[in-house]
Amino acid sequence: MLWFYGSPLISADRLTLPGMLRQQGYQTACIGKWHLGMDWPLRQANGEVTRVPTGNFLRQRGGKPVFSEPINHGPTTRGFDYYFGVDVPNFPPYAFIENDRLIADPVDHNPGEDHNVCGYPGPMALGWRFDQTVPTLAGKAEEYLVQRAQDKKPFFLYLPLTSIHEPIAPSAPFVGKSGISPVADFIMETDAVVGRMMAALEKGGLAENTLLVFTSDNGHSGWTDEKPFQKVGHRVGGPYRGGKGNISEGGHRVPMVIRWPAVVKPGGCCDHLICAGDLMATSADLLRVNLPDNAAEDSVSFLPLLRGDTSPSRQDLVLQCMTGRFLAIRSGDWKLITCAGNGYVNEHESAVARGLPPIQLYNVADDPAEAKNIQAQHPEIVQRLRAQLEKYISEGRSTPGPVQLNDITLEGLPSS
Repeated sequence: MLWFYGSPLISADRLTLPGMLRQQGYQTACIGKWHLGMDWPLRQANGEVTRVPTGNFLRQRGGKPVFSEPINHGPTTRGFDYYFGVDVPNFPPYAFIENDRLIADPVDHNPGEDHNVCGYPGPMALGWRFDQTVPTLAGKAEEYLVQRAQDKKPFFLYLPLTSIHEPIAPSAPFVGKSGISPVADFIMETDAVVGRMMAALEKGGLAENTLLVFTSDNGHSGWTDEKPFQKVGHRVGGPYRGGKGNISEGGHRVPMVIRWPAVVKPGGCCDHLICAGDLMATSADLLRVNLPDNAAEDSVSFLPLLRGDTSPSRQDLVLQCMTGRFLAIRSGDWKLITCAGNGYVNEHESAVARGLPPIQLYNVADDPAEAKNIQAQHPEIVQRLRAQLEKYISEGRSTPGPVQLNDITLEGLPSS
């Protein structure tokens, strides 16, 4: 993860999904939360303004942000023609960014008394309201769809909403609407925004041939209160263990809802293994684009599934915890985890100290809660999945093609 004013995680020479689509004549826009890093200008104590173009910084870099200067290496340098949004909704600066500049000088200060409600302390634009972030993003997205309906150009709109991420701040029409909790109200507002996008597509005559995808980047967050949901009989993570940031099924398994009237039959359901990263290969497959060897190394097209094929598009999938240290591999219903616990370093070390094995194996069809580690009963499956994971690491990819370099150095897998 990135902390305040983190540097870009995506290298400048990597082909992204919007970059590929732009090469094919698409208009591309990102409206919403970025949180993939930007090259923020930072003034040091000696007066020098420094920039660090790439890297994964878990803590804020030294220096004071210079908000009057352009922000380099943001979304418009990673494949998007247009960007409007915020870096992270609960991180400063609390101000909207358009393309590579803040649209308002954050001269106010957010005290940040509770980051779940009002974010962390830091610079804030005058009049900033957390409950207006989602409505503003939704309005911008509607404007963009109106423009595309007028110019009739193919487009790709990435709309990463700040809901239901903290701060939990539903706008006035949704406060109390769920009768459950502010988080549930925020979920309802998110659903309403999706409805607004669908209505805008219909009104502009774009719906029939527009592939609309609604999904999440991770499972539920442990920082928000689950008790109100439990009281009404709803389990936010379903039957799955864990949540956001860890290696368990609850951290990764999320719904993906797709509407494409011209191709996808309504009311269908598919339980095959896919991931959001597969959108790159799927889009290339749809446009008949041959991707370069050093792009989409872990992406598999699920276009046949959208067209009604019942065969799985991929056989396995590599997963990673938030810290980046531990991996897991799903192969069919089998799942191998290369740590003890959910993937947090201190939890892993504590579990090993208690005598738990540093390798976990589950059949997630029989045991979706990952309650019983059966690695000792199936050494042959552990060996097979370890070998497959080690192959992917050594080759820098999980799809056929020339060997690629990994972005980071991965530690060796623990012994079973």
